[in-house]
Amino acid sequence: MVSDNIETYAIDIQGLVTGFGSKLIHDHLDLQVEKGEILGIVGGSGSGKSVLLRTIIGLQPPYAGEIKILGQPINDLLKRDGKRPWGVMFQNGALFSSLSLLENVETPLLEYSRLPASKIKEIARLKLMMVGLHEDDLQKLPSQISGGMRKRTSLARALALDPPILFLDEPTSGLDPISANLFDQLIVSLQKSLSLTVFMITHDLDSLKTVCDRIGVLVDKKIRVGILKELLQDSHPWIRQYFHGDRARMLHQEQ
Repeated sequence: MVSDNIETYAIDIQGLVTGFGSKLIHDHLDLQVEKGEILGIVGGSGSGKSVLLRTIIGLQPPYAGEIKILGQPINDLLKRDGKRPWGVMFQNGALFSSLSLLENVETPLLEYSRLPASKIKEIARLKLMMVGLHEDDLQKLPSQISGGMRKRTSLARALALDPPILFLDEPTSGLDPISANLFDQLIVSLQKSLSLTVFMITHDLDSLKTVCDRIGVLVDKKIRVGILKELLQDSHPWIRQYFHGDRARMLHQEQ
């Protein structure tokens, strides 16, 4: 359950309105994400999952509403020079194809820190080790590694500046079930060891059950948030179809 103490919120959204032209995507959406939780975001095609993420981190301006990150208005954070209090792992990884894995992770450190080159290289190396890559992988190009390794590299880059908030856009998309499960375990492990708040867009039903503390469902231009057990009892047609379809049978085990 979300606390009434606003100081616990890593992300606080009030009355958010977004859209494209005259088409509204979100209409007075409210959402509070507590510090230290993993929130999964689901929704149908066109429900605005990526739009919500992009708006929260300032890549897309809203029509109306207020967004605060760790108690600070997003516009104030964007006006400041220096690193942001979040890291982002985009769905396709968004790695620089001409840079090695090590150089990819060094990029935010070079841009936002004043550390010496040797220290930057060491931090980038440690981040890559932390997500499960090996020493002999570091000089490879993104084209020379598997999809799972590219995702881990993207995750390492998102964590390069030690952000308290991590945004993940479909982190297990395109992975086989074994790799997806390992990635889920990695997210949980990092969240605990680094005390992260994680905002995760996903369609992976296994991730929703095993990783997320709460789930937010985008329907009717707003969001319904609850633990899995609560959403399994929700009567909204789309929510019932999503959480009670054939592919969702495993969600009902031990609920």
